[in-house]
Amino acid sequence: MKHQNLSMAILILISTLGCSSQEQSRGYQLSGEATWKGQPIPLGMIIFSPDGAEGNAGPQCIAKIKDGKFETDGVKGHVGGPHRVDLFATDGIPAMIDGAMDEKGTALFTPYQTSLTLPSEDGTISIEVPAKHK
Repeated sequence: MKHQNLSMAILILISTLGCSSQEQSRGYQLSGEATWKGQPIPLGMIIFSPDGAEGNAGPQCIAKIKDGKFETDGVKGHVGGPHRVDLFATDGIPAMIDGAMDEKGTALFTPYQTSLTLPSEDGTISIEVPAKHK
């Protein structure tokens, strides 16, 4: 339960940050599908962070997942290039978690992290969380 609370706290904190930058008024837009075990992820969030270790810099960008589909904000976006990707997912079924109702439901798996090179243009991608990831 502590892990679920931490995951939910991270989701709430990050959802307030958005994809912003004073230096960049509009980034590239990204949409796509997110699946786990071959099924659409019901509800979640993806955080795209430029990978500094690969020489990329810029603001983070966040996309919310609903019914397996995601899309970055229509005004803000990603910078393209190498990114670290963090994906959080829940079942979307409201549940009592630690004595409080959580509308997002129960975490499907621990936060999933991978690396991707995003296009330096608007684009579409698919993210498949490995079935063995728990």
